[in-house]
Amino acid sequence: VPVDIVGEFFILGNVNRSGVINITGRPLTLKMAIAAAGGLGPLAWPKYVEVIRRIGKQKEEIVMVDLDKISQGEQPDFFIKPHDLINVGTHPTSRWRAVLRNAFRAAYGFGFVYDRNFADADFGKGFVLPHWL
Repeated sequence: VPVDIVGEFFILGNVNRSGVINITGRPLTLKMAIAAAGGLGPLAWPKYVEVIRRIGKQKEEIVMVDLDKISQGEQPDFFIKPHDLINVGTHPTSRWRAVLRNAFRAAYGFGFVYDRNFADADFGKGFVLPHWL
């Protein structure tokens, strides 16, 4: 009978909620681990993800992962093990890209607010304001 993997892994860097996440016996992939941390942060660079895995008691293996290629199906996703450390990196231009991305919204300067106080179609032409207004 196979034993389910139980433990915890650690996630830090440019994710929305860094910290310790429990592995509750279900298989957990890297994409699922990123989702459990609330997704990538605004300064995250998916090409710079490192996974640090313990091998035995004295060794660690550090693997650089391209999360873009995993998400596109070009590289296989892999399972997270207890005591893995996932670090989502950033790029020197990430801050400037985030500023540019937020500066040009689709409705920037062209928004329209429907104000019910001035909509005659909703209230009819005979609408009279209350005396206290």
